[in-house]
Amino acid sequence: MNCSSFSKDLLESEIFGHTAGFFAGAITETKGLFEEANGGTIFLDEIGEMDISLQTRLLHVLETGQFMKIGSTYSNTCRCPSYSSNKSRFGTRNS
Repeated sequence: MNCSSFSKDLLESEIFGHTAGFFAGAITETKGLFEEANGGTIFLDEIGEMDISLQTRLLHVLETGQFMKIGSTYSNTCRCPSYSSNKSRFGTRNS
């Protein structure tokens, strides 16, 4: 998944999933990449372009294997190796 192709909110929903009714248009509960890939592998491209808060959440999942869907009050567990890349050096982003 190319992380630079999505807005922050859409990327968060795609990666972590969301509960039904949490935002307009969220008619059903949706699985995110970590839940879908449980036992498989995820490749995230351009993670340096992600919002810093999403990078923090992503690091938490990689360290603990725990994540929460948007709007959820409970944690989910995933067991999947994740690979990521970034074309530029971290800490040198032009803002």
